[in-house]
Amino acid sequence: MIIAGAGGAAHLAGVIAAHTSLPVIGVPIPSTSLQGMDFSSRNGADARWHSRCDSSYGKPGARMPGFLAAQMIALADSSIAKKLEAHKEKLARGVEEKSKKLQASIKP
Repeated sequence: MIIAGAGGAAHLAGVIAAHTSLPVIGVPIPSTSLQGMDFSSRNGADARWHSRCDSSYGKPGARMPGFLAAQMIALADSSIAKKLEAHKEKLARGVEEKSKKLQASIKP
């Protein structure tokens, strides 16, 4: 599996995908004046030619390929699957705690 960051070279994930049968995950890097938008427009143009997954912009977008990679690895590694499940449960608890805090702050 390859996670390819692409900013000034927005076509990088597509070029890599064209030369390998490995899964390729593209991550936009805001390294130019276009702030990563060149990645989206370029990869939309050649998506029919190469199989790959593209993520969204910013920190959340940069984290998602890691989660996707972990999920792929977890298919064959039960210890990674258990760690991934524990992490997802931790994230869910965090969302529940934030929701309760928000609800408490808006009640009269």
